[in-house]
Amino acid sequence: MKKNFLFWMAIILGVLNIAIGISSVILSRLNGVDWLTILADGGWMLALTMTSVALLVSLLRPAHPLGWIFFAIGFFQGLVSFALQYAMFALVTSPGSLPGGNLMSWLGQVSWFPGVCLLMTYSILLFPTGHVPSPRWRIFSWLCGLPLLFFIPLALSVLPYQGLELLLHPEQVQMPSGIVGALATISFPLVLLFGLMSLISLILRYTKADIIERRQIKWVVFAAGIFLTVELLQTIPALYNFFTVNKLIFLVSIPMSIALPTAVGMAILRYRLWEIDILINRTLVYIPLTGILAGLYSASISLLQRVFVATTGTRSDGAVVLTTLILTSTFTPIKNALQGLVDRRFKTPVEPLAALKTFKRQIQSVEEVVDSVSAARRFLNESATALQASCGAVVLSHNGQSQEVSVTGDWEAGRETLTIPIGREKKRLGMLYLGPRTDGTAYTQAETSLLEGVADSLSRVLRLVETA
Repeated sequence: MKKNFLFWMAIILGVLNIAIGISSVILSRLNGVDWLTILADGGWMLALTMTSVALLVSLLRPAHPLGWIFFAIGFFQGLVSFALQYAMFALVTSPGSLPGGNLMSWLGQVSWFPGVCLLMTYSILLFPTGHVPSPRWRIFSWLCGLPLLFFIPLALSVLPYQGLELLLHPEQVQMPSGIVGALATISFPLVLLFGLMSLISLILRYTKADIIERRQIKWVVFAAGIFLTVELLQTIPALYNFFTVNKLIFLVSIPMSIALPTAVGMAILRYRLWEIDILINRTLVYIPLTGILAGLYSASISLLQRVFVATTGTRSDGAVVLTTLILTSTFTPIKNALQGLVDRRFKTPVEPLAALKTFKRQIQSVEEVVDSVSAARRFLNESATALQASCGAVVLSHNGQSQEVSVTGDWEAGRETLTIPIGREKKRLGMLYLGPRTDGTAYTQAETSLLEGVADSLSRVLRLVETA
C-alpha cells in the first residue's frame, strides 16, 4: 500500500514539475523572449534535470529522502521561472488575460530561497545514504530548517509590493525593520554557513566510508569541479561580457544546471562508479589549468593592448592574435606540469615490494578460506556491505550443534529478512542471516541467487579442507 502511494506521488510530482518547466518556456516565447535567453535561464532547466533524477531515485528507491528533496528543489527553481514569465504575460504582454498576475509577481521574487536552501544543506548533508553521517549530526539537520523559518517574515513583507512595480523594479522593495528585518538579514548568511557545515559533514563521511560510498561522494566532488570551473570563467570580465553580448550565457547555465543532479543521480544509483576516478583526475588537472590560462589571457591582452596604444595610439586586434599564440604555446607545458603534480599526489604510488605484498595478501586470503570461522565471518561482512544490510549474522554447525560465529550491525534474532544456507540440506555447514536493507528496498532474486552460489562454493571448499 505504501509503495503504491509513493509510486503515484512520485509520478504526480514529476508531471507537475515537468509541466512547470515546459510552461515556463512556452510563456517565455509568448513574452517575446528569444531562445538564447531562454537557454540562459537555469530555473526551468533545474526543474527538468532535478525532477528527472528525482523520478529515477524515487521510483527505484522510494524510501530514499534525497529523491523527494530533489522534487522540492526542482519545484521551487521551476516556480521562479514560471511565476515571473506568467506575471510578465498577465501584466505586460497581455494585461488581464490571465488571473493572479500580481500574486505570481510575488512568487517569482521569493520562491528561489527554499530551493537554494535545500540544495546547499540537505542535499549535501544526507548524501549518499539518505541519513546524517552520525547521530550527533541530527541536531544540525534540524537547525538547517531555521533559514526557511526566518525567510517567511521577509517573504510576507514583500507581499504588499506585488504587481507591476515588483515585477519591473524589484530593487525598490524596502527591507522590513525590527525583528523581522533582523531575521531576514541573517537568513541567507545562515544558509551559506550551514552549507559549509554540510560540506564538512561530507568530508568527514568520506574519511569513514567504504570504497563504494567514497566513489559516490567523488561524483559530487566532480560536479563541484564543473561548477567551480564555470564560476572561474564568469569572473573574467572579457569572457563574461563576450557571453552576455553574444547571448551565450546558456554555455554557462547549462553545465551548472546539469552537473549536480546528474552526478548525484549517478552516484545514488551506483552506475559505472569506477570511472569517477578518471573524471576526478581530469577535474584536478583542468580546473587549475582553466584558472591559469584565464589569468594569463586577461593579463596578456591587457598588457599588449597598452603596448599598442603606447606605440601606435590606438588599440589593435594584433593583441588578440598574440595572446592566442601565447596561450597555444603554453597550454601543453602547463597541462603536463599539472598532470604530473596530480599523478604524484593522487595516484597510488608504485612500491618496489608491491608484488611481494600482493603475494602476502593472497596467502592471507587462502588462510581466511581454509579457516571455517574466518571464511564465514568474511562471507557475512562482504555480503552485508555489498547488499547494504543493516545487520546480519552467520551460524556454523559442528557435530549437530549450531554456533553464532559473527554478527554485524544491531543484530538480534528475528530481524532476518534473507536466509542463505551454507551447503545443501543433508550436508549443511551453517546459515547466513541478513537483516533489512538500510534503504528499505527488498533483496532481488539475482542477489539471492548470487549469495546462494557463493555459499555453495564456500561449503565445497570447507568440506575439502575437512577431508584433507
